[in-house]
Amino acid sequence: TKGKERLSQAIKRELMQLLQPYHLVLAADEGKELNRLKRESLVLTNTFDEETQTYHIKGFALADSSPIRRMEKEE
Repeated sequence: TKGKERLSQAIKRELMQLLQPYHLVLAADEGKELNRLKRESLVLTNTFDEETQTYHIKGFALADSSPIRRMEKEE
């Protein structure tokens, strides 16, 4: 319903202010890591690039979490 959707959006906005943004590229065989990201962070976009066989994930996570550490390592 409309009320639930608005509440959900408001919660996401609040979380995004508390968390750090990340952008990761995962190989097609990293399905376990992709599932972990979905469980442990706020995933906003998740697209698969057929040409490179990679997932491009954008989201928000705690500063000391694995997605943020991995992103910093890859930079």
